[in-house]
Formats: sequence, structure tokens, C-alpha cells
Amino acid sequence: MKRLILLRHAKSSWDRPDLPDAARPLSKRGERTAPLIGQLIVREGLIPDRILCSTARRAIQTAKRVVDAFPREPEIEEVETLYMATPREILTVLSDHGGHDGSILVIGHNPGLGDLAAWLVNEGEARDVRRLKDKFPTAALAVIDLPIENWHDLADTAVDTWSGRLVRFAVPRDLDSEEAAS
Repeated sequence: MKRLILLRHAKSSWDRPDLPDAARPLSKRGERTAPLIGQLIVREGLIPDRILCSTARRAIQTAKRVVDAFPREPEIEEVETLYMATPREILTVLSDHGGHDGSILVIGHNPGLGDLAAWLVNEGEARDVRRLKDKFPTAALAVIDLPIENWHDLADTAVDTWSGRLVRFAVPRDLDSEEAAS
């Protein structure tokens, strides 16, 4: 069993429309939300062994703010092919870079990340599965347990045969509600 954690980068800024897409930074809201995701990961015992991150500025900034909440920093590997990757490209990155790690956090972009989550998840709390398949907004977090022994198994399997189990799904609105309740 391997655990895959998918995190879409936090909200990006559109204040400078002249910037290339990959150079866009986080917005103020993104800067506020990313640490909340990190705190959720710590609080729920979901700290990954490794982080694979898109090379886009907003993804790297998200990774740094999330990791600031961790008691120990896992290895962060910036992977150029994660920038705007398709679901199959993300699976290839996991197969090529997963190594022996038990859990990996991938920080990337839609539509690929959200589509991959929807492809992989076939079990879990019905409400959360529906929410995940309906929309994967900025700073959405999906924790998926996969019935594989090795990350290389991802390259050999047809996606329609997956039975990944959704362990946790959270979006920024959930975090704001949880923060207000505590």
C-alpha cells in the first residue's frame, strides 16, 4: 500500500498580467491558505516521505509554506514535467521519482491533478468522493491510499482498474470552517 497526497497549488496572483504563467506568485489569499494546509497535514499525521513539486513559482511557494508547518522537512524535488502535467504524465513522474517512499505529496496544477484524483479514487466517504470529482479548487488536498507495492506499478496499470481509497479531501473553505470551530 502506498499513500499519494495530491495538492493543487494555493491561489495565485493575477496582479501582473505581463508575467509568464510559470512565474506567477501566490496571492495574499494563497499565502494565507498554504500554511493552513501544512497545519492540517501535521494535525492529521499525513506528513509525506517526499514531495514532488512543479517548477512553477506558485507551486514552489506553496510547498515552502506547507513545509514550514512540519516538524521535519521531507525531501522536496522540483520536477519540471509536473508543470501543467496530464494525469498520465503525473503517473510517470511518480513511477520515475517515487523510489521506496511510502507516501508522496505531489504539488501541481489543474486540470491534470484534479483529473488524476478523480481517476484514482473509487472508494471512500461518498460525499467527499463526489466533491473531489466535482471540483478540485486551488489548495485542494486529496489523500489517496493506493493498492500498490511499488511506485513503478503506476506505469503498468490501466487507470480504469484503480481502486484507490480517498482518506481525506479538504479545500480552503473547509479549513476556514475548521479554524472558526476551534
